[in-house]
Amino acid sequence: MVKDCPKCRLVNPPSAQRCDCGYDFVEKQVMESYLTEKDQAQLKENEQAKDSPWAFLRLISRFFRWFG
Repeated sequence: MVKDCPKCRLVNPPSAQRCDCGYDFVEKQVMESYLTEKDQAQLKENEQAKDSPWAFLRLISRFFRWFG
């Protein structure tokens, strides 16, 4: 069963002990991130975009690009 990160919502493999964002599945707390500052900025931007009223439309458009 995959592990969904409660911090960044990234889907991780069942064997993952730690997410790229730094969340430790064993300790259940955020540790040091493996991501660069640029990656972290992109993650923050993506999180803000999810709260946008247009987020659903972007999700649908990605779906059609992937499976279209």
